[in-house]
Amino acid sequence: MMKNTHRTVLVRKPGAIRCIAIIALAAVIGFSMTGCAQLSSLLSSPSIDGVWVNDGGHTVTISGNSGVFTVISSASPWPSAVEKNYVKIGDLKYRDIKSTGDLKWSGQQLNAVYTGSVATGTRWENCTFTLSKDGRTLRAGNTTFTRQ
Repeated sequence: MMKNTHRTVLVRKPGAIRCIAIIALAAVIGFSMTGCAQLSSLLSSPSIDGVWVNDGGHTVTISGNSGVFTVISSASPWPSAVEKNYVKIGDLKYRDIKSTGDLKWSGQQLNAVYTGSVATGTRWENCTFTLSKDGRTLRAGNTTFTRQ
């Protein structure tokens, strides 16, 4: 039987130890900063900015204090208003949106005015927005949207 005569020798150099210590410290600081950034995003104010779709496929994009039509679904009551050029993709659906407190905003929404099923115009009406605690559901007036 042969005996293992090879040994692993660790040569200690003052510079190498300092280098390892600096790398370890940098890693700790880096991970701490990542944790702080995540914590900061959790503590920041909730936002309704984003793309929102309702069950009928009607989609709006909210940014800042306004929201625009991005999809006007044929399942919604809007096709007659689109046919008569009262509204089109890119037009404002929501305006003057302001935070009023915890998960609540106020503003105005554009609604179509109808006689029967025929659009006769549009009008701005006051609207309340309520965001769910998980940030996935938005109630805007009488319409419920899901964040995309």
